[in-house]
Amino acid sequence: PDKSFVKRVIAEENDLVRIVDGKVYVNDALVDDAYVPNEFRSHDDWGPSMIGEGYYFVMGDHRNNSSDSRHWGLVPKKYIIGKVQVRWWPIPEARVFR
Repeated sequence: PDKSFVKRVIAEENDLVRIVDGKVYVNDALVDDAYVPNEFRSHDDWGPSMIGEGYYFVMGDHRNNSSDSRHWGLVPKKYIIGKVQVRWWPIPEARVFR
């Protein structure tokens, strides 16, 4: 709670999450994570686990080198403090999210 991180919310309360060979499933549906480059993919397994009331499951985009819910657990809703609105690096991929 004393540090801020930028992570993707993968699942929210009452969702069932499992990871098989790095592929993420939420409620038995494969998550489209085409935004994760091949060199950053992981091949780990995790879960299945039901996300409890008031919690979120988050993951970083550099899956093979990310500290996230797979390592430190679910994030309480009170610690979700914002939403990414602008990506400025790398410059050729800068964009505004809506």
